[in-house]
Amino acid sequence: MVELKQTIAQARREGFYKDAVTITRDWLQFAEWEDLPPHETEFHDTLADLYFLEGDLVNATRYARMAFDGWVRMGSVDDEGVERARGVLKGVGEWARRESETRGGFGGVRGKGKGV
Repeated sequence: MVELKQTIAQARREGFYKDAVTITRDWLQFAEWEDLPPHETEFHDTLADLYFLEGDLVNATRYARMAFDGWVRMGSVDDEGVERARGVLKGVGEWARRESETRGGFGGVRGKGKGV
């Protein structure tokens, strides 16, 4: 498990996000088959981070919520996981706010039309 986490971390550091996602998703499936909830939550957390780095905000949000729920459900004594998931959700929200402001909030039209 330590080597697996190191491999994923190395792929992340080197910018191979798609490879890291593939490895993590495979191991998440294994953790689900083996009924290892703490590992599932860790993999959800990792996937949230990787998808956010890739710019896939839908999956980043999905997995961050799953990680957050998992950490809370397990009564995590290590708040780092909870805070990391919360950080991804906050980042997605900030990105969405900036995009809305940039695009004018409706259909990407800003500064055009009546009264704008």
